[in-house]
This record gives sequence, C-alpha cells and structure tokens, in this order.
Amino acid sequence: ESGKYQFLRCNYPNGDMVGHTGNYEATIIGVESVDLNLKRIMDACLKYDYCLLVMADHGNSDEMYDKGKNPDGSPKPKTSHSLARVPFAVFNGPEGTEIKDGDFGLANVAATTVKILGFEPPKEWLESIIK
Repeated sequence: ESGKYQFLRCNYPNGDMVGHTGNYEATIIGVESVDLNLKRIMDACLKYDYCLLVMADHGNSDEMYDKGKNPDGSPKPKTSHSLARVPFAVFNGPEGTEIKDGDFGLANVAATTVKILGFEPPKEWLESIIK
C-alpha cells in the first residue's frame, strides 16, 4: 500500500507443502488459506490498479489419493506431485490482455511478466503467454 514497489512476487507453498503430508484435512485448510489471501491481494490490486499473475509450477493438492489402496482397503494418500496441467491467470491486466492458446510453462512467465510491465522481452527468451 506504500506505492514504494512496482513489482512484488509472492509464493504461497501451502498446496504443495501440505499436500506432501498426505493429510487431506490439513491440505484443505492450506488451500483455503491461499484462497482467502488471494482475495485480499485481488482487492488491493483493484484499489491500487496493480496487475496480478497467478500460476503454479506443478500440482500436488489437486490429487490427494493414489489409484491404489492400502492393505486395509482405505484410500492410499498420494504425497508426490501430480502431472496435471496448472493454471495461469491474469487479473486486472492491461486493457486488451489476452492469454494465448498453447503449451506453455514456467519458462514463459519471465517474458509475460516483462511484457505486462511494459517492456519487450529479449528475443532469446521463450515467448510470452499473453498476446
């Protein structure tokens, strides 16, 4: 709120770190906490006209149980990363911001961030996720 910074980066590891425990209830609480705090950040972005990029590097809490079962027949917790595609969202982006269709990854985020900040990414970088 100070207006001191033009760019902020924040990592919420809740879904990943708590997902590794295999504890379903704790993971729900961790993800709900991220949801609550993203809402707070979104409100601040609207108030101060900031753009918010939301992404993940991999899944974990999205797939809490393995396909197999424990010997007693109970669900087997999955504590490893999932292979699911992860979201990328732009909130309150510059007018006309549009996400491209394609197979993008974390390596494309740098060019996307630079482009949203109003600069052209170096040609050596992988392309931006936004048009």
